[in-house]
Amino acid sequence: MKYLLVVAVFGFILWSYWATIKDVFSFFAKRKANGQMKRLEADTRSQDALALEHAAKKNKLQDFTHLLATAGDDTLLELVAAKVDSKVFEDYARQNEGDFKAHYLYGEYLLDKAWLARSGAVASKVSAKQVEGFYHYLNLAKDQLFKAKELRPEFIGIYNSLLNLAVGNGDKPMAYALYQEASQLQSDVLDYHVTMLIVLTEKWLGSEAEMFEFARTHSGRVTKGPLKALIPVAHFEAQLFMKADEREAYFAKPEVQREVRDAYLGVANLTPGAGYYERHQYFLALNYFVFIFQAMNDFETARSIYQKIGGFYTNRPWQNLGSDTRATFMKYKQAALKAK
Repeated sequence: MKYLLVVAVFGFILWSYWATIKDVFSFFAKRKANGQMKRLEADTRSQDALALEHAAKKNKLQDFTHLLATAGDDTLLELVAAKVDSKVFEDYARQNEGDFKAHYLYGEYLLDKAWLARSGAVASKVSAKQVEGFYHYLNLAKDQLFKAKELRPEFIGIYNSLLNLAVGNGDKPMAYALYQEASQLQSDVLDYHVTMLIVLTEKWLGSEAEMFEFARTHSGRVTKGPLKALIPVAHFEAQLFMKADEREAYFAKPEVQREVRDAYLGVANLTPGAGYYERHQYFLALNYFVFIFQAMNDFETARSIYQKIGGFYTNRPWQNLGSDTRATFMKYKQAALKAK
């Protein structure tokens, strides 16, 4: 009898504090997953970019200037992808007028500031103050990025940024002109194609029909390669504002699943390139594909893609799904790993 009473009391205590216990376990599970993700992420980063990022975060202008002197294009692009918030970019730009790197890095910093000021909300929910801040930073970024383009018009990495400017300014002719210039330099780069596709969405300056026509045209002109990911990009954009039941029905459509699977055949057997920018295109493609396969409830394929990605998650598409890109990626990854 005494034993039963002890069990009953223990059971009552456990029941009473179950929510707290779950929270404690959840906290440590998230902490462990975050540590694992940081280690995976570190494996994808170059020492040059990490050193520059550290100097920028510490606002050590002298160290930053010294490291930047020998930094190549891949290192610049990797630093930009890290989205470091630091005054060092402005300080360096003010001291190095006429330097391509100065205008490019400061322009990218200002462009990030612009989109942060606007927030990720739909246009009808953006306040007048947010709009004012958005255009303030956007115009400053435009000056810097076009100066950088003038100094090095052959630098393909800048076109994705310039197309983001065109989106923000609602300037479709400008977007088409920039897209044509980029295409003449390198026709099969995924990142600026993704931004051009976003220009053509109904949310921004086009329609769903224009968006899918662009995706299918440019995905269809290659037999394999990252451009195949324009198909999942288009489906991602199409479902962004759907309700849960609508999204589920959309991804259950046989024609949607068939199109995504056919596109993935052109990516499944690829390997990452040698340099950062080339690798970025490959992983950008995988990050879009993994979201769509997960949305289609094909968790087996999703898990295999997450394994390929490792720590190389990209800002898109996750930035559209949560303010903390890493945390959002981890959330979806954990859900896929647990799914049956």
